[in-house]
Parts: sequence; C-alpha cells; structure tokens
Amino acid sequence: MTSILDVQVSCFKCCKAPSEPRPVNMLTWLRSPKYYDEQLRLRELAASDPEQYRQEKIVKLPAVTPFAEFTYRKNDAFKGDDAETSYSGLYCLDIDQKDNPHIENFHQLKQEFCKIKNVAYCGLSLSGNGYFLLIPVAEPRRHLEYFEAFKKLFAAWDITIDRACKDNSRLRIYSHDPAAYYNHRAEKVVLPPPKPKPVYRPPVSRQQRATDPASTQHKIEQLIQKIAAHRIDITDGYQNWRTLGFALVDEFGEGGRDYFHQISYHNAKYDHAYTDKQYTDFLKHHQGHGGKRITIGSFFAICQDYGIAYERPDKSTAERRPRTEKPRSKWDNPPIEVIPIVQAEEDYPKSWDGSPGQPPTARLVVSPRRAEFATALNLSEEALQLYTLEPITP
Repeated sequence: MTSILDVQVSCFKCCKAPSEPRPVNMLTWLRSPKYYDEQLRLRELAASDPEQYRQEKIVKLPAVTPFAEFTYRKNDAFKGDDAETSYSGLYCLDIDQKDNPHIENFHQLKQEFCKIKNVAYCGLSLSGNGYFLLIPVAEPRRHLEYFEAFKKLFAAWDITIDRACKDNSRLRIYSHDPAAYYNHRAEKVVLPPPKPKPVYRPPVSRQQRATDPASTQHKIEQLIQKIAAHRIDITDGYQNWRTLGFALVDEFGEGGRDYFHQISYHNAKYDHAYTDKQYTDFLKHHQGHGGKRITIGSFFAICQDYGIAYERPDKSTAERRPRTEKPRSKWDNPPIEVIPIVQAEEDYPKSWDGSPGQPPTARLVVSPRRAEFATALNLSEEALQLYTLEPITP
C-alpha cells in the first residue's frame, strides 16, 4: 500500500549542523526506534533540568526538514533543480502545551486530531509535552498561505500552533512515538485559488488626468464646459445641489471646489462665499445624507437628466447638443404657460387624416411661442423644438 508519508526529506546530523544533509524516507524516519533510548533520557532530563535539556537536544539527536529536501538548511536552498521537485507535500505543525495552558485535557488531544481526515500523522514531541502533526497539502509552494489557514482553523478550536512552523526549512528533531497515529490515505488540504496580485500603476498627476480622455476628471471637465457653453443650471433645488457637492467631494476632495463653483455659477441665487462655505461643510461630512455614500456617478446621472452627456473624443458623429429644457418632473413652477398638444379621438376633422396615395391635409409647424419660451428659460431659441398641428387649406 502506498503511503502519503512515503516521501523523501533531508536529514541533518543535529540542529547545529546546517550542511551536508542526507536523504531519508519520512515514513521510515517516523517508525525508526534507533534513537529511542536517547529520547527517553532527554525526556527525563526535561523534567529535572529544562536548561540542560535545551542544550543537549540540539546536539544529541538528528533532525529532518519535513517540508522539503535541502542542500543547506535555509529557505531557498532546495535540493532539486527547482522548488517544485524538492517539496515533500507535507506540512508539519507543532502544538505545545506551554502555548495552550487553558486546555485542561491537553493529553487527550491526540484522540481528537486523529478524527481529522487530513492528518496523516500525529505523535508526541521529544519532550512529551506537545504534539507534531503531518498534513498533506496540494500546493506546497503556498507555504505561508497554508500557515495562515491552519492558524485560523486551529484558533477556531481555541488551539494555538507554533508560529515557527511558517519557516519551510524548520527542523523536526527526532522523536519516536510507539503509539503514534498514521493515516496513509489522508486527504490533501486544498486552498482557494490565490487572489490576483494588484497591477502596479504609477501615480498620475492632476494635469495628466485632466488630459487623459479616459479619466473621470477629463469627463467632468468636458461636461462642465458644456454647462457653461449653454448656461444650464443643473443645481436647481438644494437637494440636487447637495448631491452634486458630495459627488465632487467623493471623487476629488478639495480638488473639486472649483468645479462646484463652476456649476453653481449658473444658478440665479449663486453667491461665492455661501457656495464656498457649503463645499467646506460637504468635505467634513463626505459620506452624504444618512451616512450613504454619494459617488461621482450621481454627478453623471444629474447631467444626463439635463441632456448633458460625455462624448468620446473618437466619436465620428457630430457632438450632441444638450437638451436645455428641464425634465418635466422638475418643472415645479413653469415661467410661462405651457399647453401640451394631446391627440384626442374627436379633436380634429377626420378629413385631416390622409389616405394612401392622397396629398396630406395637415402639417406640423414651429410654434410661434418658442421664442418667448426660450427667453423665459434663458436658452437659445434654436435649441427648442416645439411644434403645433395646423390644417392645410384645400
């Protein structure tokens, strides 16, 4: 039977010898009782003289690197031509009692670890006061990501793992556990796909942004130029004005103050000092009304309501003239009487309806009142398209 623990790792003479490792089979290493008597002696020493124990264990026993094979004990000194061929596919975790003093039944944890389908090995550490686990992983090259994943997983069980496990060249000193747990068909731990690394974009100056046709700033400045050219007030109503201010603050911060003045200038009640004060207030409460964020998209939406749209520089068709009349929903108090033409069933003689092959009996003509209407709204007469229906005299 093939075991997931049947892999090659590097074995060093002791913790003090970082060079000249020899290959060793991980499963053979775990089962070998060769240094078991020395292990028991050091375990007794740990209980009577902890300091002497720490000094002797690093020179008396060999140690392996469970994560991979190395030519020298350091992170990037893999044995193979590349790291991929050097990985063992195993992740070693240390869980010490001194790091988990709150666990009263610490010596019974092995029974719980054995229930985890991903644990291939669980045994006592050299001192007998901890466990070390071997867990197969699907992508060994993501070593640090696995450590963070394991740390969060065990923390959810209120268990702290040794932080030193994040070192992929960390040594595991010989420790043989005759009652160790083996799962030769343990399932590999698979991490979610890694998040794509953000693409570095060099900082762009305000001047560059303003001349870049694709930038938001360039689009805003184009819209403001249209507003000025046709003298359109898009700030009618305080709530509307306020939304435009928050939108500019969200996108440009202090840099949007001049833009706010430029769009406010066309309002009949424009006051420079008051407008400036309002923008300062918007900067202090930039999240908008009720804590809801107002983005630059609201600016574009309001402009669209007034027929002011951004035109791409490469657009072949002629620039669209903005609709200078306000949306009917915004006509709270029309400056002059507006009488819409509504087609009713019996409002006009049936003879006006032409028949196929006959000349028309009615025509649309430009309303004689359009000049009056344009003057009242401070708009160009050419921008208005108001028609009326008149009969054609036979």
